[in-house]
Amino acid sequence: MVAGFAQMLASDGAPDPQLFVDAYLSLADAAPGKRPTRTVVGITWGVDEVNACTQPRQDALLKEMQLDTVLGGVDA
Repeated sequence: MVAGFAQMLASDGAPDPQLFVDAYLSLADAAPGKRPTRTVVGITWGVDEVNACTQPRQDALLKEMQLDTVLGGVDA
């Protein structure tokens, strides 16, 4: 499995490192309270959909724990 992953990263079909830079800059430019708790870069394998479903619950949990102004989520 690890060898296959390493092979994929060394191939011409490997994710472009610029994707990470673009995601980082997008997060840095986002207003506080508008940054997601997690960001997926490159091949998502559906994780972006899981994040979209769980973000509201994470935001509510942060608010309940009075950490919403410290950690902040999308709805903070």
